[in-house]
Amino acid sequence: MPSASAASVETKPELLLTLPISAYHPTLSIAEDAIYLLTEVAAYRVVPGAEPEVFQLDLGHGAALTQHEFVFWSAGAVYLAPKLGGARERVVTLAHEPQYFVANEDHFAWLDHGEDGGFAIQTVDGGKVCTLLAPQGQVVALTLMQDWAFFVEVGGGGAWRIGGVRQTNQPVYGSPHTGRPPSMLASAHDKLYYYDGPRSQISELSPDLQHERAWVKDVICSPIAVSNAAYCGSVEGVFTISEQAPARKMLEPNGRSMVAAIVANDSRVAWLRDAGPDQLALETLAIAH
Repeated sequence: MPSASAASVETKPELLLTLPISAYHPTLSIAEDAIYLLTEVAAYRVVPGAEPEVFQLDLGHGAALTQHEFVFWSAGAVYLAPKLGGARERVVTLAHEPQYFVANEDHFAWLDHGEDGGFAIQTVDGGKVCTLLAPQGQVVALTLMQDWAFFVEVGGGGAWRIGGVRQTNQPVYGSPHTGRPPSMLASAHDKLYYYDGPRSQISELSPDLQHERAWVKDVICSPIAVSNAAYCGSVEGVFTISEQAPARKMLEPNGRSMVAAIVANDSRVAWLRDAGPDQLALETLAIAH
């Protein structure tokens, strides 16, 4: 594995925000216009070089961001609220809080964990809760790509597989795996990516889940975000790597704290640091092309 010390830091990351809360519970999202940090009680819209905007909202745990709105659960219902500020809109009644929401520009869904221990991937259709799938096993990761929900399902004996489902379609599944399952899925440019810890590689999957390959080998990348390259958190810091550039390029050495979350688009990468007990730091770096 290439040494992290061999990679250079060309630009110092910008510290955008610090808060006296844990770095492991908020949701971090990135859009063309800003970086968004969603906490239990407020949404922060942060544009590099400007003061953060704060929207006081009862977002609870695991809120998400569509192209125009925050999606979240509060007091027995799913709500949408404009991401530039404004009154919230009740979407559908939902008795208990989901584990978390996932969203992209046009769609959102959530992972439900019922009192019976079962899991369900759900969304809204016609003003009603629509269950896309209630898998037999445990769902440990969920993401959206277009109108498909992709998930990691762990079955009996510890075997796991990646599946995909959308409304009116039967689910599709990739090949079964053994060993530690991935804790998150990333999507970019009509491909799925995940960090395969036991094999120390980033794997790439076609959207039909029938073609899987090692995209980058000999790497530790958790958490992971993928855009024009993979952006990785590790004990050594934040770095970028890709199939075309397999030598790691360190963006910020980990001199202070662990990386709790990371997001990226084609122009910027941002991450949350665990800056101490109940302390987080939001940092960002423009991507050079």
